Amino acid sequence: MTAAPPAHASGIDRMTSTATATPRNATLPPLVLPNGTLELLKWAAVVLMTVDHINKYLLAASQHWMFWLGRLAMPTFAAVLAYNLARPGARENGLYKRTLGRLLLFGAITTPIYIAIGSTLDGSGWPLNIMFLFAAIVACVWLIEIGGFWPKTAMVAIFAISGILAEYFWFGIGFGIAIWYYAKRPSWTSAIFAVLCCASLNLISNVYWSLLALPLLFLAPRIHLQVPRLRLAFYAYYPLHLAVIWAIQKATGLGTT
Repeated sequence: MTAAPPAHASGIDRMTSTATATPRNATLPPLVLPNGTLELLKWAAVVLMTVDHINKYLLAASQHWMFWLGRLAMPTFAAVLAYNLARPGARENGLYKRTLGRLLLFGAITTPIYIAIGSTLDGSGWPLNIMFLFAAIVACVWLIEIGGFWPKTAMVAIFAISGILAEYFWFGIGFGIAIWYYAKRPSWTSAIFAVLCCASLNLISNVYWSLLALPLLFLAPRIHLQVPRLRLAFYAYYPLHLAVIWAIQKATGLGTT
C-alpha cells in the first residue's frame, strides 16, 4: 500500500493513491482502486457523460442505449471523488479545501452554459449543475470528519438544501457520502446505503442502469492500464464540452425541435 500523496494533490484529478487502510476483521471486500484504475474510471465516466449529453441535447434523447450508458457517469464520478477524499491525510493536506473551491468555481463558470443549453427548468437555473452536487459531497464529508455538534448540524443543513438545489438531488449526495464511508472502512451500513441511493436514481431516470457502476468499481482494478493524469482536465472539460454542444445545437438546430 502506498503512502498518502503530497499536499498538492487535487480532488477528482489527483489519482495517485491506492485504497485506505481496512480493518483486518472486515467481512466485506475493501475498495482498492490503484492509480491507473482511478484514471480509467474517470475518463470512462467522461466518455459516458459526453455520449449522454450528445444524445440529450443534439439527438432529442432518441437513442436509448446512449441514455442507458449515460446513467453510469454520475455514480462513477462520485465514487472517484469519494475515494480520493477518503485517503489518509486528505483533509490535513488541504485536499477538501482545494477540491471544494474548484468545484464551486467551475460550477459557476458552467451555469450560464447550462442554462443556455436547456438543462434547467424554463431557464430558471434550477437544478444546479453536477459540479455543485459534487461540491455538496465534499462539504458534507468534510464536516463529518471534523465532527462535533455544530459541524454535523451544518452537514445536515447542507445535505438538505443541496439535495433540493443540485441535480441528482439527495440520492447523488447520499451515494457519494456512502462510498466515502465504505472506502475508509467497509461496512454493511455504508454498502447498503450506497446501493439504496444508487437504486433511488431510478426515480429520476426510470431505469436502474446506475447500479452497474457498483460492480464496475470492483471489477475495474482487474484492468491494468497506466492512464496519464491531466491536472484540472475534468474541471475544464465539463463547461467546454457543454459549450461545444450548445454551439452545434444553435448552428444546426439539432435537439431543439
